[in-house]
Amino acid sequence: MCRAPLYEDKAIAQAQEAVQDEAFVYEPEQAQGAWMTLQEMDLTNEEQSMHDHMMYVVNAHAEHYCRNNPTRTYMGTNSLRTIPNRESDYDRIDIGIEVGTQNLNCHYIIELRNSSRAFRYKFGRIEDIKMMHPMFQGISFFVFRELIDRLDNDTGYMQTVWSHETQLIAMQGGDVKSLRQYVPRVRMSE
Repeated sequence: MCRAPLYEDKAIAQAQEAVQDEAFVYEPEQAQGAWMTLQEMDLTNEEQSMHDHMMYVVNAHAEHYCRNNPTRTYMGTNSLRTIPNRESDYDRIDIGIEVGTQNLNCHYIIELRNSSRAFRYKFGRIEDIKMMHPMFQGISFFVFRELIDRLDNDTGYMQTVWSHETQLIAMQGGDVKSLRQYVPRVRMSE
């Protein structure tokens, strides 16, 4: 776990605590917002299990990031941020959607339109955004890698792994109903 450096000087330590206290002002509101988001999603048992695993993945990713970036401290919490599903918002992909396998905020739940309850959510990461040929009328696509349950032949148990195949999911073609982004809390430790 990433931690802020220890301080010998009490004055510096008190100043640091004051900054931390300010950082926690909005924590209850964020936690309540994440809870309301999860209630609204009405996850099945399988979806809840996958969601818990995604939270674990993001947690581990944030901790790893902090260990490799000593100026950062991970606060130990993460939440879901809903990105509005209006098509006009998808035009501003540089503002709303973060991509890349090494990006802390690239993990998402994608809610698909016109899918059965069992297949409405995809859990995974957006690795890239592709602008297709003009004949496709400028529609953009996610390059999405899904987190899936797969039977491990050696142990005989199901394991959660990254899919070997990426998927192209149309952003403006009506495939995506909503996006929810996992957001870990990382702050500067100085």
